[in-house]
Amino acid sequence: DLRRRREPTLGDTLRSEAGVNSNAFGSGASRPVIRGLDGDRIRVLQNGLGALDASAQSADHAVPLDTLNTERIEVVRGPMSLLYGSSAVGGVVNVVNQRLHTRFEEGHLWQAESQTESAYGGHASGLRGDHGVDGWMLHVDGALRDAGDQRVSGQSDRPKNRVANSQTEQRSAGLGVSRIFDRGHLGVSVGHFSSEYGSVAEPEVEIFMRQNRWELSGEWLLENSWADKMRLRSAYSRYRHDEREGGSVGTVFANRGSETRLEFLRERGDWSHVIGTQVMDSRFSAEGEEAYLPTSDNNLAALFSFHERRHGAWTWSGGARLEDQRSRSQGDAVFGENKTRGFTGASGALGALRRLEGDWSAGANYSYTERAPTFQELFADGVHVATGTFDTGDDSLKKEKAHALELSLRRKNESWELRWSVFGQSFDRYVALIPTGGVDGEGNAIHEYRQVGARFWGSDAEARWRWAPAWTLVGKGDVVRAKNRDDGSDLPRISPARLTAGVEYERDVWRSDAEVQRVFEQTKTAPGETSTDGFTLVNLGARRALVWEDYRLEAFVLLKNIFDEQGRQHLSMATVKDLAPLPGRNVVVGARAIF
Repeated sequence: DLRRRREPTLGDTLRSEAGVNSNAFGSGASRPVIRGLDGDRIRVLQNGLGALDASAQSADHAVPLDTLNTERIEVVRGPMSLLYGSSAVGGVVNVVNQRLHTRFEEGHLWQAESQTESAYGGHASGLRGDHGVDGWMLHVDGALRDAGDQRVSGQSDRPKNRVANSQTEQRSAGLGVSRIFDRGHLGVSVGHFSSEYGSVAEPEVEIFMRQNRWELSGEWLLENSWADKMRLRSAYSRYRHDEREGGSVGTVFANRGSETRLEFLRERGDWSHVIGTQVMDSRFSAEGEEAYLPTSDNNLAALFSFHERRHGAWTWSGGARLEDQRSRSQGDAVFGENKTRGFTGASGALGALRRLEGDWSAGANYSYTERAPTFQELFADGVHVATGTFDTGDDSLKKEKAHALELSLRRKNESWELRWSVFGQSFDRYVALIPTGGVDGEGNAIHEYRQVGARFWGSDAEARWRWAPAWTLVGKGDVVRAKNRDDGSDLPRISPARLTAGVEYERDVWRSDAEVQRVFEQTKTAPGETSTDGFTLVNLGARRALVWEDYRLEAFVLLKNIFDEQGRQHLSMATVKDLAPLPGRNVVVGARAIF
């Protein structure tokens, strides 16, 4: 599924999943949106630790993650999300690679993949290898992606049906070494990611982003202890994002930070427990003519726990988190004197799942979360060129508080996989970027971070029915609404309703699929926000595998948006929605080898 859905960015890769969408900024940057929530309310992780980037600060900041050499992507909601931070109020997206190994496998395994895409006029290739010898596991990987301006539907009014300044070039490389012991493992890795892409909102601006990241991961089985095992994970990152215009650097965003987690795991009978601590430190800076944020030091320390008990037909779960967060801005001539804000928040969640007759189960999750305002919401003061707005923070903001309830119904057997959920989330002091109705001296609309009451509710579902040995029918759908409780207006950039129907065929060495996705018109808009027309996408795919004793080769062709429909992403900023429609017809041809 990941290979079939893979796109250049993380958000676009996930946008077809039920309940998940993305806020695309052309083909160079996009971030996941879960049930209407985005930005700092969605935590993006790499191997269980924060991405340590700047993607939550602006839609034009890409997530520094390579999708070509990604092993899997996990979307976490419910009580377990409290393990990762109060900013995960909307959910967690964890991108997992194989740079650090947890078990020993002797010998070697190489995987190579290459593909071309007509909508981008470019190619992408990736290579990774793993080798095990004498209890040591070695890993190496690399990937590159080079694409021109994105092609859009022939119905578009774009010149030559291309989105100007939407070219993308990505490079990544990684190296990992792990030692596997009888009672655990310990590994270290280093990774580099760089991306050079155009800003579709600024025709002459190109963004050059890079990150160097170091990770450590270890796990030890404990003897004669109250815990069964101890797990340690740590990451350190140096991130930089340059915005160039006319060959010279105008603005530089940088983030240098680290995150460390120590967890103790225990299982006794029907009970399982996770108890741990997390610390995170970062320094974010923005320098140059378009800097709208001061240099800020941010620190977080937290204690968390998650517990689960299986009792008969019931499974009970609960989590709790205590978190202390500090943000300090460095004063200067532009942003004024130093400012410091600190917050201590407590969050908790409960869940219950009951097995019913006929392979059915029903569940309920409740959570209460307290989220501290980010340094951007506190200290912003300047023109945000990517969005065409003048953003003003408020250093008197208080903690955001939210109550959430989700009810679900599931079924799983040899023929059926079904999940249906309804959810509601009510916020007190929800931090929103709200237009004031005024403009600055350069004509940019003035927006202020304010706290309002907010309510989100909706439903999402997905089902798979294997109605014959080689045939499976697939269905997905989601809808979400969001209101400002103070004045009854709709909140901006909320996902439109979607329905997807598909069929998959798999037999011997062949696999093929077809799907139709209908994205409905979004008319539930905030004051000053424009509606977005609906559209229908039809996608086809086919794969053929050739298998030998020590080799496997898979060739594939994907036909995306085969009827060349014009679609616009309502979740994007208004200027980007108009400038950069979704890709038009796209033919993807490629091959993957394992040896």
